[in-house]
Amino acid sequence: MPAEVPKPLVKKPRLIKDRGISVGLREGRGFSLGELEATGLTAEEARRLGIPIDRRRRSTHEWNVKILQEYLNSIKSGK
Repeated sequence: MPAEVPKPLVKKPRLIKDRGISVGLREGRGFSLGELEATGLTAEEARRLGIPIDRRRRSTHEWNVKILQEYLNSIKSGK
């Protein structure tokens, strides 16, 4: 059985009550097009693999690129 489709991690919004300090990460809606491009995937290929895409996101986080690369390697190795 292939590995479970990963979910992206995104930064939580900074709130006034938190004095602008970043409070960590949360699970996001989908990977940005830049993150897909960094792993060598197109949006169409990602859809075929069942990878969620969020076209509104413009950021490219290295940790999400790493998550995608690990997922693609696990698919290729058949784990």
